Amino acid sequence: MYSCELTIQTAGLDVLTLEQMKAVPPLERFTHTFQAFDSIEALSRAASTKGDRVLILGESLGMPGIERFLADLEPSRRVKLILCTRETASLTEGPLSALYDIWLTPLAPASLNFYFRRLQKQLKDEKDFWLCRTWLDNAIDPLPDLIWFKDTKGAHLKVNDAFCGIVGKTKEDIQGRGHYYIWGLSKEEYDKGEYVCLETDLEVQRAGKTCVFDEQVKSPDGLRQLRTYKTPIFDEDGTMIGTVGVAHDVTLEREYEQQILEMARQDCLTGLATRWYLQDYIEQNKEEKHITCVYFDLDHFKELNDTYGHQAGDEALVVTAELMQQEFSDGFIARMGGDEFMAVLLGKRGIGNIEARVNAFLTRLMDYYWEARTMRRLTISAGIAQTDPASAKSIDRLIHESDRALYCAKRAGRACCRVYEPCMESRAGDGIRALIESTSEDIIGKGRLR
Repeated sequence: MYSCELTIQTAGLDVLTLEQMKAVPPLERFTHTFQAFDSIEALSRAASTKGDRVLILGESLGMPGIERFLADLEPSRRVKLILCTRETASLTEGPLSALYDIWLTPLAPASLNFYFRRLQKQLKDEKDFWLCRTWLDNAIDPLPDLIWFKDTKGAHLKVNDAFCGIVGKTKEDIQGRGHYYIWGLSKEEYDKGEYVCLETDLEVQRAGKTCVFDEQVKSPDGLRQLRTYKTPIFDEDGTMIGTVGVAHDVTLEREYEQQILEMARQDCLTGLATRWYLQDYIEQNKEEKHITCVYFDLDHFKELNDTYGHQAGDEALVVTAELMQQEFSDGFIARMGGDEFMAVLLGKRGIGNIEARVNAFLTRLMDYYWEARTMRRLTISAGIAQTDPASAKSIDRLIHESDRALYCAKRAGRACCRVYEPCMESRAGDGIRALIESTSEDIIGKGRLR
């Protein structure tokens, strides 16, 4: 992946030492170029050579000159300074801080070979480390997901650009800091554990494996919903030393899901609940022992559409929904589809009272229809069914029974309601045949024969 042309500049070394170093082959991805100088001044003039360099200075140059050279040399990560000397006690902190290594003299062939090979290995390890870090940065920074590395105390050791973008801080500002500072939490929020993610960090430590969480964090742009994957990092002896986290910002996805859910739950024309939402509502209240379903269906609705157009039909549906919500404000109202509606009432209610209440509503609604010129042909029928505490009924069964009762109301001439009785099951076929044999005027608009 990389190739390193290493320039090795020497001053104050004898020819034999230089030749012995040249005889050591370079490691993989490295090439060596040697430059020998006879004085510190000559080395200073060549010190501007670019690229990776190793400067090896012999003690014969004299410590005063070496110290001046080190003081004047501009620090660089790519320049390594090595001093060959037998006397280290006289070295001050200044020269020592500038040195990469010290080779103790006299440099016998074995010791010189050891020093030079160790130098090669150190340089290659540093280059490989740089390569791995570059790989990591180039792998995580372009990603849209948040990525971070933390120690076991919660200090962030490394993050990617996406992480910086969402918290509004630089990598330098984030490094070594905890969740409290990075996400800009107030002391009260932190003390309450809100948006802190500490519990999930502890869960990863306990599990010792990758864990997935749905977390909510507070960012400068507001609350964000994250789908987070957290993985423990272990030391060579198996001790956990930190975690790596990857988080996908699902805030918009959750908002879209909520919008889709609302669309699925609410009828766009009437604003009532949909059939799907009604079934979900009944399922959520299935432990309730007393449930009443009232199934409504408009009569002659198709005739209204055919005569006055769908806009008039829509107006009739909206009006029916509004009046139904007023009358059954203590219940759950849904549009089942087309011109069909259902009211669900929870709690123990006398069937006689329910029937009287429904009949009163039908009368009120049909009076309204009569006052509207386009709706005069409309009437409405209803079927009532209740759960039997003695025998559990499924959602589908309860809806089915109210549907059968509604058929019987249609059979009885429409514009009325009927309460479900078991004998209605055997009458269902007769009811359909009776409707088919009725006048063509009655058949027009019959929602169930469309």
